[in-house]
Amino acid sequence: MNKAVIFDLDGTLVDSFKAHYLAMKDSFKEVDVEITESEFKTLFGKFINVIISDHLKNIGKTLASTEISEIANRKQEIFREKYVDKVMLLDGGIDCLEKLEKTGYKISLASNSNKKNIDAMIDSVGIRKYFKHIISVDDIKHPKPHPQMFNEAAKNMDVQNENCIVIEDSIHGIQAAKAGRMNSIAVLTGGGTEEQFIEAGADIVLKDLNGFDIEFCNLLIQKNM
Repeated sequence: MNKAVIFDLDGTLVDSFKAHYLAMKDSFKEVDVEITESEFKTLFGKFINVIISDHLKNIGKTLASTEISEIANRKQEIFREKYVDKVMLLDGGIDCLEKLEKTGYKISLASNSNKKNIDAMIDSVGIRKYFKHIISVDDIKHPKPHPQMFNEAAKNMDVQNENCIVIEDSIHGIQAAKAGRMNSIAVLTGGGTEEQFIEAGADIVLKDLNGFDIEFCNLLIQKNM
């Protein structure tokens, strides 16, 4: 039986918050908009265009969708040009990937980031070798919390949805897993609380990937048999 684990990237395997915030701050500054770190934290993890439109709405400012896309594209360029080297691996990530690889799990990456950002980050921290399949926001029409991204990852790996486990740090990622009929493990490295993740449908909640045990995945797969 094929079985797989689908990872989120930002906040799950890597700490990229500061780098993304600085890039967002720089790109907003170019159009005379300010954003604080705490404001960005409440939006982080969403699709970049949604982050921008939500922040503009919060501060009572309106821009055309074309202008929002321009800010988004500029933010991503700044991220790769100036700040990607600030992205760091989170504790426990490599051990988790190694355990899964050694025990026969297929491993995929599914992130609301675009392909260029994903490539820049996984190459910067040296984890590309673990992922034969990568789904970015460029590959789908509907980002998380829609399940399309996880459905595509499962299809690419030739694994049934019920035999996939999603590891996520965001509420909308856990919601996407549940909508896709997949089990999920939430990590508290992205700002959500244990109560919020349980309410969203997470099967297991961990402080971080240091607490990961391969038996968690085995038990979740067996539950569906």
